[in-house]
Amino acid sequence: MVGGHIRLRVSRYKGQRPADFETTLKFGIALTRLAAEDPEVHKLTVEVQHLLRPRSVYRDPALVQRVLAKMAEA
Repeated sequence: MVGGHIRLRVSRYKGQRPADFETTLKFGIALTRLAAEDPEVHKLTVEVQHLLRPRSVYRDPALVQRVLAKMAEA
């Protein structure tokens, strides 16, 4: 584990990570933390995981603002 992130070493996977990779990881961590505190957000994440709702629900401006605020706390 390096820098708090697991680095997988698989020789057949090479190349550059997307430019926003770190931000995407941080967003996911903050979303998980928010879901642990808010039952409605938890329900939303479960619905997405079970393919009942599209991932695009994570782009809701109100939700994004709450996740960004959670990211700022870290």
